[in-house]
Amino acid sequence: MAFSQRDISISAWRKVADVCRDAAVFVDDNAAELLHWAGGLELLDGCTGMYSIYKELNSIAKDFIATAPYSCVVFVVTSFLTGECSTRINQLLADLQPLHCHVFTTHSQHLHDQWTPMPGGGVDGTYSHFGEFQALLRKWINREAGVRVSVSHLPLSVVEVCPGLLITPSNSSLFPLLPSAIEEIMARCIQEGDMNCSLEHLGQVDFDMLTRPFKMELKSLAESLNSLFDGMNTREELFSLGYTSRLVASQLAALPQAKARRKVATQRCSLLLVDRTLDLFGPTTHQSDTLVDRILKTLFRPSHTSSDVCVDMSPVVGCEGVKGVARGSLAQPNDDRAQQLLKSLVHSRQKESLMEVSRCLLDSLSQEGLSVKLTGKLARPSAVQLKAFLHQFREQPGAYESQRGVLQLACAVVQALEAPSSQDWDKMASIEKVLVSCASDPSLPSVISQVTDLVKSQGSPKADLLPLSALLAVCVAMFSLLGDTCVENQRDFDQMKESVTELVLQWRDSDTEFITTTLGIDRSASRLKVQGKLSSIFKIMEGIGECRNELNQFKHIHRTRGHTPYTPVLTQLADALFNPAHPELSDVDFHSQGSMSNIIKSSFRY
Repeated sequence: MAFSQRDISISAWRKVADVCRDAAVFVDDNAAELLHWAGGLELLDGCTGMYSIYKELNSIAKDFIATAPYSCVVFVVTSFLTGECSTRINQLLADLQPLHCHVFTTHSQHLHDQWTPMPGGGVDGTYSHFGEFQALLRKWINREAGVRVSVSHLPLSVVEVCPGLLITPSNSSLFPLLPSAIEEIMARCIQEGDMNCSLEHLGQVDFDMLTRPFKMELKSLAESLNSLFDGMNTREELFSLGYTSRLVASQLAALPQAKARRKVATQRCSLLLVDRTLDLFGPTTHQSDTLVDRILKTLFRPSHTSSDVCVDMSPVVGCEGVKGVARGSLAQPNDDRAQQLLKSLVHSRQKESLMEVSRCLLDSLSQEGLSVKLTGKLARPSAVQLKAFLHQFREQPGAYESQRGVLQLACAVVQALEAPSSQDWDKMASIEKVLVSCASDPSLPSVISQVTDLVKSQGSPKADLLPLSALLAVCVAMFSLLGDTCVENQRDFDQMKESVTELVLQWRDSDTEFITTTLGIDRSASRLKVQGKLSSIFKIMEGIGECRNELNQFKHIHRTRGHTPYTPVLTQLADALFNPAHPELSDVDFHSQGSMSNIIKSSFRY
């Protein structure tokens, strides 16, 4: 029997709920995000409190924990049980001194034993990292008798956001290798004794040449995917496009647990992994194709999540400016209507999504017997019209409670459309369209020189203030769009780098947080230090421009002719996969046999 990803998530969290009654539960940010999208604290009914494992507890939490009779503490983490995670568990157990402790990690014992050996552990198959860690838990609790501890694998790394969209929060920091990393890999190999190491492209880099942390990340993602297919009772056929995706697919294909699963699974599916770096134009531009894209780019995103936002619900509740009103979010896993609306916001164009939001609000008003005040045309809903619909729910607690899922999503849409930053995003989108047009016309100045002029103009008091982060995003977008043809003149590229350096040294107040936090540049840094930091960033940009050099069919996403200058890699790939008129896909690696074999055309099949 096959299960949905939501069923799998709920089943996994029930294992935690079984041991967390009257317990203090500590989670890391990724585990909190997995719980958030799966159903929230309702899934852990019975726990007395949930806290972040890595953040210092505030005074209220400390006082509560100090007076609460905790006999049990539960930890749910998405990291290996070593290093900072192990140290933090030790500290918390020393403070709380519980009788019982249960630790759940999303990494299996097999992966722990393979990649994180502990001193004193057994060898030749007798070693168990989980067993060793259980002994440490007993030592840290430091009680003579009555202590019960356990360390378990929680097969939970994937969660459903809405029908058709899954995310893996614990793997969100995994970034595909770029061609610009070859020099570093060669230097490390030579340092380790391989004096004959010579690499020309990523395809020549073996798995053993990679750093240990990066190999652990790849293994972790492969294991996450295996857990997903295991829960769905599915055997997959594997395809990949791009170097890092090829490595992940190879690890998944060779995983012992995956081989055993494929022998007994009754369902079939096809998995195609694609390096996101093959096409970063879409993600880095300011042109929002969907409303969810606009929401994520404009509304406040808490530091502990990479996939949700805070929605101000006070206008609907009728308490504008009043502190303490619970924030809304995009996550509505227990509301089927809201789930379908979120699906529309994710997959549909903005115009279609706005009409769907309007329709859902009208349905909600009708269900609650509230009056409808129409402003404007129903066929062309606007933020003003949606706000008028939302206003009808003010001081209607019963109606608000029963329709809160749809109301939170509708509020997010309105606030994204009216956000002050929306004007900046629209301005940057216009600039990007001009740059793409310049790239399509060889008679115009190069894109690099145009970007240089744009950056230099920021020094003028009359210029529109553009964030440094947005300007660098434009650079990334142009490198990804044009590939290695982006830099046709080294002198133009050097001038662009110098103009960005000058802008950083100006240290505009609006750029302070980005410069210090993201770029890692201190205000007192010298010009030489700033140039060094920016040099590594521009090297990455050049690597992004070279990502498709080894491809044949999907080498270009920019066309100088035609009505559509930008054709995404995924669009080209989908067209080539299912169009029988296309030739075999020499760029796509095939890793296993399966259900799509009679459709996909890959020379790696045979």
